[in-house]
Amino acid sequence: MTTGPRTVTGRPVADLPAPALPPHWLGDVRHTHRAIDDARGFANLLHFLARNAGTLAGTLDAPQSG
Repeated sequence: MTTGPRTVTGRPVADLPAPALPPHWLGDVRHTHRAIDDARGFANLLHFLARNAGTLAGTLDAPQSG
């Protein structure tokens, strides 16, 4: 199963740089180009995408509770 920003949003990956993603997708970690910050943001992104796999893209604009 593929779970990536393109799969969830239906948008090309080139249209989805980290600064363009909703902050809650990255766990509200700023994309600073410091390795630790970007790794934390990427880990949060993977968690968010796995948790929301199969969810319609239109419902992903608001933060999930819980």
